Amino acid sequence: MSNKKPTKVSIFIRADASLNIGIGHIMRTLGLASSAKDDGIKIYYLCYSLPSTLQEKIEKTATIFHLKNIKNENEVIDLAKIYNPFAIVLDSYSLDKKYELALKNKTASTIVAYEDLDNKHNKHNKHNSDIVINPNIYAKSSKSNHLYGAQWAIIRKEFKQKFHKNSNKFEIAITLGGSDEKNSTEQIIKALKTWHIPFFANIILGDTNPHKHRISKIIKDSNSFKLHKSPKNFASLLATADIIISASGQTTLEILYLKKPSIAITIASNQERISKALDENRFALTLDASELNNKNKFLRKLNRLYSHQRRYKKNSIEIAKHSILKEIKRTHLKEFTLLPFKQSDCDELFELTNDNEVRKASLNSNPITIEQHKRWCEKKIIDKTEIFIARSINGIFLGYVRFEENVSIALSKFARGVYFSKDILQRGLRQTSKKRVIAQIKANNFTSLSLFKSSGFIQTDKNADYVTMEYTNEN
Repeated sequence: MSNKKPTKVSIFIRADASLNIGIGHIMRTLGLASSAKDDGIKIYYLCYSLPSTLQEKIEKTATIFHLKNIKNENEVIDLAKIYNPFAIVLDSYSLDKKYELALKNKTASTIVAYEDLDNKHNKHNKHNSDIVINPNIYAKSSKSNHLYGAQWAIIRKEFKQKFHKNSNKFEIAITLGGSDEKNSTEQIIKALKTWHIPFFANIILGDTNPHKHRISKIIKDSNSFKLHKSPKNFASLLATADIIISASGQTTLEILYLKKPSIAITIASNQERISKALDENRFALTLDASELNNKNKFLRKLNRLYSHQRRYKKNSIEIAKHSILKEIKRTHLKEFTLLPFKQSDCDELFELTNDNEVRKASLNSNPITIEQHKRWCEKKIIDKTEIFIARSINGIFLGYVRFEENVSIALSKFARGVYFSKDILQRGLRQTSKKRVIAQIKANNFTSLSLFKSSGFIQTDKNADYVTMEYTNEN
């Protein structure tokens, strides 16, 4: 392993999967990993326990490090010294607030914990993380660093496409999580075999399900069932189903997002609050796994759902309204440095200068060549032009604010969309020696016009192309 620190912006996700804990921690963080990858961020999964089939799924999005000890924070800290992640996301039952504090004290990363991280030992929601996430429908909190409720859920992008049902059959999707250790799936199949309504059921088994061969055997001679083992078209199977029978876990949020009528089965103690919220809000019909022993009780629920499908196709809950990734970035950028430009900043500045969005907003939109940029850098250093470079506390290049004849500001892709422009501009205004600062902005750049106005700039001139604004510095 190289000791050289990669310059790629990265994020760590600490999560595990197994027969006992299921695959929910991995699946919900994969949504975050996917959106981070789309944003140009390198993702590293740090796992102590991971089935091989799930490993293949993760490797499409991220690099995996296999840990030797499930609770040894030093393994993560040592990796953080090399890869310098801006955030470490913890989603594991095995960890606690002492683990969080060790990472917080010994890395420059923003520490993010899912609420059920320490659920067994920490009943009062106390954490040492910078951000705490609980995207379940029952979750509520008034704390500013708590991202609670379904509006903070991350829906994987495969659920956001358009789906088309190709069959006229009444279809049921059955999915009871990654392992379904008690084999509730078999009890559902046996009950369905006696149901009086014609149907076709897609049975979806997860990566760690130990009952695959048994399930396959009991549906072998039936045309009403089809078995899917860790299917790639999981989202499509749910989206095209008429009703869904699922565990009361992560999948319930995806079902609510799809607005599908469903029966939610409580198969683990940590799902009880989800089932209660689903029932109280009439988002789904619910059953405890133990009640599946009573075939008639299950069929009564199924008949009720079948008769009132429209009632459960609609819900008033907002799913995935906010972006967790943006909030993690925003938290990480609360602390940053703004230092005078130096020669070692030249390469990153060149990359930003030729960014399409930066060129589009510039008064001169023509591309800059590397030769032009080198000459420009040398001249600005000699002239001691006031150019300030912003970096996060772990060294990520965030952009610049430049004070010449006109002030200009540009943000890296990482720093965009998280309300950072005002922070860097106002910090720059406090640090510049200029008493009178002029800004010339394209007339159709309404975002920049609003930024400068909210930072105390006053409009002094305007024509068809540009707006001129002025700031009097009293520092």
